Amino acid sequence: MNSDALSRILLISGWTIGGLFACMMVAGIGFVAAVVKGERRDGQAHVVRKRELRVLVADDSFLFRQIIQEVLAERDIGKVDVSPGGDHALRLIDRSLEEDRPYGLIFLDLDMPKVSGLDVVVRLRQERRYDRSPVFMVSAATYSAMVIEVLNAGATGYVMKPVSAESLSARVNDALAMIEKGFEY
Repeated sequence: MNSDALSRILLISGWTIGGLFACMMVAGIGFVAAVVKGERRDGQAHVVRKRELRVLVADDSFLFRQIIQEVLAERDIGKVDVSPGGDHALRLIDRSLEEDRPYGLIFLDLDMPKVSGLDVVVRLRQERRYDRSPVFMVSAATYSAMVIEVLNAGATGYVMKPVSAESLSARVNDALAMIEKGFEY
């Protein structure tokens, strides 16, 4: 496991303490709840204007897309684009770059038809304008090797399905706090 994965925040909902402990032990990082990279890119205060924040939600589950849209609407988040798959998400990302308006927060399902969430996050991290956007991978996959692979690819966090509105709300709060603090990803 490389040190870059250790510098990300590991956000997992729906796991038992034993499951989380087992995952972290397999990863070789011991029993640590979260590791935060404390570097700031510019040292400047970074204020989140929620109404201006653009969010991308890519998931082939209509129900998940509905839940996340409701959670984001409760927070008065400005613009939320939804995508039923990774291929469509990449088209939305390309358009956001053409418009010079990248997404500030992204939720990706790991297992989507045609193009996976892992493929999308790898592509995102190749683009300089997406080097600071929080990207949360959402999946029912519980094996630690996948969590490590997702974090090594550049995801900010990993959220387990099934996801309740409460746990998703907590992840959105975490992401907004991370954006506010200006952490690098």
